[in-house]
Order: sequence, then C-alpha cells, then structure tokens
Amino acid sequence: MCSATIAVSNGTTVTGTAYFQARQVTTSGLLGPGANQPIRFAEVQVFNSDGAIVQCGATNATGALVAVDLTSALQIPSTAGTYTLKINSRAANSKINVSVLSSPYANAFYSVTGTVTLAGGETTKAVSSSLVAPYNGTLEGGAFNILDQIYLANEFLRNNSSCPTTEAGCTVFTVAPKIKVFWAPGVDPGTSYLGLTYPISAYLPSTDTNFKGLYILGGKSGDFDCVDTDHFDNSIILHEYGHFLEANFAKSDSPGGSHSGNGVIDPRLAWSEGWANFFQAAVSGSPYYQDTIRNSNCSQGTALQINLVLYEKTNFQDVPTVSNEGLYREASVSRSLWQAMSSSSGNGMGASIGFNYIWRAFTNSSVGGLAATANKFRNVGLFNKIFYSLVSANDSSKITATSPAGYDNVLAYEKQPHDILSYAQPVSVQSSCSYTLTGGQTFDASKTTNAYLGTGYSSSLYSNNKFLSYYWNGTGTFKVKLKYQKVTATSPDLDLYIYKEDHTLFSTSTMVGSSAVAYASEPVEGSDHVESVTSSSLAAGTYLIQVNIDDSVSYNTLSATFTLTDSAGAQICP
Repeated sequence: MCSATIAVSNGTTVTGTAYFQARQVTTSGLLGPGANQPIRFAEVQVFNSDGAIVQCGATNATGALVAVDLTSALQIPSTAGTYTLKINSRAANSKINVSVLSSPYANAFYSVTGTVTLAGGETTKAVSSSLVAPYNGTLEGGAFNILDQIYLANEFLRNNSSCPTTEAGCTVFTVAPKIKVFWAPGVDPGTSYLGLTYPISAYLPSTDTNFKGLYILGGKSGDFDCVDTDHFDNSIILHEYGHFLEANFAKSDSPGGSHSGNGVIDPRLAWSEGWANFFQAAVSGSPYYQDTIRNSNCSQGTALQINLVLYEKTNFQDVPTVSNEGLYREASVSRSLWQAMSSSSGNGMGASIGFNYIWRAFTNSSVGGLAATANKFRNVGLFNKIFYSLVSANDSSKITATSPAGYDNVLAYEKQPHDILSYAQPVSVQSSCSYTLTGGQTFDASKTTNAYLGTGYSSSLYSNNKFLSYYWNGTGTFKVKLKYQKVTATSPDLDLYIYKEDHTLFSTSTMVGSSAVAYASEPVEGSDHVESVTSSSLAAGTYLIQVNIDDSVSYNTLSATFTLTDSAGAQICP
C-alpha cells in the first residue's frame, strides 16, 4: 500500500477528481449509468517517467486528489516531465480498510489512470486526462462501486453507533478491519473458487488469509451482460459485508447452506442471513433487498426482492403463521430488525428505536451481549432477549408503545420470542422435569427444511422438534437418554440427536451420535420407550440436544411427553 507521504520541497500541487460509473438499480433491474459518482478515500500512486513512485496520496469525500492524511494538498516534485497517477481500488485509512482484487491468486487491484505534464516550476497543475472508471467495457466501475459500498457501510456505522460510558462491553466503532474483496468481470466465484456448481456471491470466513474475504459475482464465462452479476447489486455487496461484520464484531454460529428468503431453516442460519438482509437495508436507507439479473444491454430483470416493511400480511415473503416460527425464517428476522429501527411513517409498523441499540446488542462482548463467548447457537431469540433488556433499561416506552408500535407488537406480529426458551434453551442436571412435544404439519414445501438440508427430512423444524443447549464437563462417559411413553397406538415416535457446537443439522459428521430406532424396535424400560446416545471420550463443551418427532407417519396435533437423563440417571432440565 502506498501510504506514506514523501517529503517534497517547493513542489507542484496536483489537482483532479476521480469518478466511477455505476448502473442504476431499479425494481425492473439494472439500467444504464446514472451521474458519475466520486471515488472516495481510495489509494493514489504517482509515478515518474521511469516508473518510480514519487508520491502517495488518496481521494477525499468528493473524489478530489489529496495527500495521505486525506486533507492536505497532493504535491509532487516540480521537476519537468510527465507523471502518471493511479487511483486504485484499495484503501487503508481512517475511513475504509479494503482491497478489491481480481482473484485470490493474482491479487491484482483495479486502477483509474491519468497523467500530468510539468514544464518545471509550476505551483499547481491539473490532471490532463479524465479520471472515470467505466460501467462497461473494461468495467473498472464495478470494482470502485464495491469499494464505495463498503465505505458507505463504515460511514453508516460511524454515524449510527455510540457507547454510553456506563455500558460494559460496548466498543465505539471507528473503522472495520481489513477485508479483501475478490471480483473480476465475467467471473463466477462459485464455480471458480468456492467449489460450487452454481454462480454466487459469498463471504468466506476461511482460516487461510489468502482466501478469506468477500467474493462478488462478476458474471459467467466472460459474460457480464446476459447473465447474473452482483457488482452493481448494492444489496448483495452490503449483505455479504454484513456477514464480515458479524464475524468480526459479533460472532456467527451459522452453518451456512442454501436459503431463499422464503422457507423454514436452521435458526442460526436464519439469524445470520436475516441480519445481513437488514444491514444492507439500514445502510442504503431502503427497506428492500434486491438481486438483479442481466442488465439493459440484454433484457434486465429482478431475480429476487424482499420487502422489509410491515404494511400487511400479504405481498411479502416468509410469513410466520404459528408461535415462534419467526425464529426459523430469515425474512421475518430482517423485518423485525427493520421495524425495530424504523418509525412507522412510511415504514409500516415501526418501533422507532434506532440502529444504535441494535448495534450495541449485536456487538456487546459482556455476558449479556451477542458477542460474548458464553453465548452459543446464536439466533434471533437470543438477540431479542439482549435487545429487549437493553431497550427496556433505557427507553422502556419503545417496548410497549401501541402507537405507532412497540417492539412487543413487532415480535408478536413476526411470531418471534423475546427469550431463549424456544430454541437452544440451556439445560443442566437439576430437579425432575418433563417436556411435551406436539407434532405439527407434515411435509409442506413452504414451511419445511427439505430443500435446505438435502437429507430428505420433511417435518417442520419449528413444531416437530425440541432443541436444548447442554454443557458437558468432559468427565466420565457422556450419555443422554430419552424416555417417553406410548400413550396410544398412534403416539408419536421420538428420535434423539446430539450435535457438536459447530454443526449442520442431520449431518452425521457433526454429530456426537444419534438414535432413531423405529418405534416397534426401541428398547423399553417399564412403560417407557428409550432412545439414547453414548460417548466414552467426549471433550468438555456445549452440545445441542435435538428431540425430533419422526415424520414417517403423520403426527399432526398429537403429543408426546418425554424426559432426558444423564449417565448417572439424573434428569436434564432447564
């Protein structure tokens, strides 16, 4: 990075302004470019005719050429000659810390180039050529649009987050850590780098710093007109950057995987994707998540649009219908966050709480914050608990207000809990207790996980399962025994799964073990049917217990009561 000012005596001040062009995003897709936009806070390099760097600089908030400190004039030696300036798609300053690069192998940045010719001794000289990154052709405008969106995200956080001096664990935002963004015109990172069979933009939280970063879809097989691209889809760019912020300022438990914005999915995935959908809307100020396809050169269109405004129960996606179902729906998570932040005027049912409380709950590293390492299996119920407590202690009227709408109303509308009782509730060996599980609807493509888990599993996650968080101290033999009674011939058949903390549902490689014996073949102890999981060498840690109603038979509305015990026969309870 060219980041240190080179001392110049009686130099020449170079002036000029750098711009990029971006296609306009509309509800019908990508159109032609709007007005030129400034390239903000990017690196500037100045070379002499021998190719040696004679000065480092930057652009400011208007795209004007300035010194590295972002305010002083950009000065070069006043020696006669022709100098080349490069405005590059990377930055490392108090405003932004990012590099937009061609690939994780080449690591080449993009540039807008201009020249200035000195006769010698001038005090000021303007760049003689236009400094504009185009939206087509060589398409450098795509790289600088990505850079600008990440700047806007950082600026939004600087302007909308603060910490009360009395709030432990709260950290003031200044600038996000360095992020690499890999993008190239006509290149699909899904098939080129990520080992997938379909085009995609993604955040890859790799432990290998060469590959860790954002991957933005530039097209496919060299085409960036008649295929899907994301370099001008600001929703996508900011969404993926939202995942990066989650990994660096909060913590992510998301298992990743497929999601469409309209289906019941793992609550950890629903939370992470819902947060990212919301974050892009908060930065842009528009309550829509939009993914375009193609552009006006080739019959533009919209692949996906999610509306985060709660005007009515129709005309938007992912509508929860029963209690706590909003835990499992990403668009529901996005809407609840948007309505918590927004006012009702023009935004549906808004609680007017603002973004600052959301960011504080999201990033707080104390015991009560989402970033605290003690918190496991992060989901919107856990966030709501933290957020609810924070707002109640500081501005309780925003919770219960009926006009325009309190946060209670938002959660009720979205069928979301404000606690952790509905998913991954912590349990331990305590006094006796029992649980009741009631079967929900059987296979329904709009409310099941079949398309997302890829295992053929078809029952409803939100109603046919009980998920509990259990800490094991690592001493002795680990055992969890599930016991339940067969009340009638049609009583549900229960199965037991134990997962590692970092797991994918129904993935055997991330399980401690499972017991899904057919009802007729299960061991019986007295009048109880039994399923159990045992491990002789399980390390200390937090594990997820899943009790599942086997969906091979319809158990809709039918209930089963069960108990859980450990290796010593003591009951496992909240």
